[in-house]
Amino acid sequence: DPSAVAEEWCERYAGIWRAERESLERNGFRRIEVTVRNPHAMHIRPWSDVAMIVTRHDCDVYVHAARMPYWNFQLEGRPFMNVKSVIGVLSLGIGLGDTLEFIATGAQAEEALAALRGMVGEPP
Repeated sequence: DPSAVAEEWCERYAGIWRAERESLERNGFRRIEVTVRNPHAMHIRPWSDVAMIVTRHDCDVYVHAARMPYWNFQLEGRPFMNVKSVIGVLSLGIGLGDTLEFIATGAQAEEALAALRGMVGEPP
């Protein structure tokens, strides 16, 4: 039953994601746009690397892409997904030439965003 699944999801996760959104708005965040130029950026390995980059830095990073079927929250009317959700990001169907918006908050947000720009925006 889809409504039961949705209700269970809201009970478990809505509070977590609401707190993440409110934290972004209250504490500010860094933002970059990157055009996908790395042909490997559509595969699981690079996004696993992205999750590792974010884990190694003291920050949280979220991505926005056009036509997102799933997201964790909306900010300024646009949906965003936590990049640590590798399978979730892969479900976005990101392709070469797509523009992604990354937002980050935390002490090492700038460093994480620079690493992401290099990984997604540059071919190997």
